[in-house]
Amino acid sequence: MVDWNAKYGAVDTLLYGEKPSDIINKAKSEYADRLGHVLCLGDGEGRQSRALVRSGFSVTAIDISAVATNRALKRDKEDELVIKRLIYDVSKPPPLQTEIGSCFICYLHFSITERQSCFRWVKNTLPTGGLLFIEGFGPEQPTFNAKYNSGGPGKVELLYDPKILQYELPDFTIHHSLCIEAMLDDGPGHQGLANITQMVLEKK
Repeated sequence: MVDWNAKYGAVDTLLYGEKPSDIINKAKSEYADRLGHVLCLGDGEGRQSRALVRSGFSVTAIDISAVATNRALKRDKEDELVIKRLIYDVSKPPPLQTEIGSCFICYLHFSITERQSCFRWVKNTLPTGGLLFIEGFGPEQPTFNAKYNSGGPGKVELLYDPKILQYELPDFTIHHSLCIEAMLDDGPGHQGLANITQMVLEKK
């Protein structure tokens, strides 16, 4: 298991930079009127949530790392942004006091058991028609990382295979699914050519 406090604490800059993932831009351009209150899981130092708030959305963000969350809160204050941040394990998140319309899971890689637990919670939390956005390293990433040192977990079961995610999310309709090569430039943590999975799903 990764010690995320130690990993974030080992650098004195934003580990994954400030630029949001591509799925954030897709959501803002194609689904803006359907996002509602947004939930960002595994938000780390806040690059996804800040991009959404800057575009006018209200956001609740959850991450397991106190180091990353405190760094995010400091940046929020500097940028005069209001984001509700909670420190929890997203495989067993807390009850939410705000109804959400959409959920983002970006580069959140955890065990099959934890992922499925998280998906069950997301399914129960989203309303019918609620949107789930996923972006992360695809099944070929270990090969890419070996060649380009672009990051990501080494265990195949932690990666995002669209076929497996489709099986694990039977209560969702898939609107967008791809697995492609992409050039990452996201702080020291993610750099170089990578295999990326991206999905947009709607709760039935």
